[in-house]
Amino acid sequence: MPTTLKATLRALRLTLRRTGYGPELRVNFRGGREATACYTDALDDALGTGREMARQRDAATAATGRPVVSQFERRRSTRSGRLLPSASWRRKQ
Repeated sequence: MPTTLKATLRALRLTLRRTGYGPELRVNFRGGREATACYTDALDDALGTGREMARQRDAATAATGRPVVSQFERRRSTRSGRLLPSASWRRKQ
């Protein structure tokens, strides 16, 4: 998987992963759920799909006036730099 493709999708706040099933690739939002993932076998299709996903997300942001981000992009741990779920998402005990 070319690093420039992965870097391009990372700049769009998307992830690109190999699924382990042959040449299949998974494109998704950072911290996105399985329902938002897209699968493809071609690198150029992965790039086109990622750009379209980012375009749709940006259009939704413009329509609502608020940024559309996943629960994992809302809050970062200051100690480790890992993405953590927001406090409102966690199960209440």
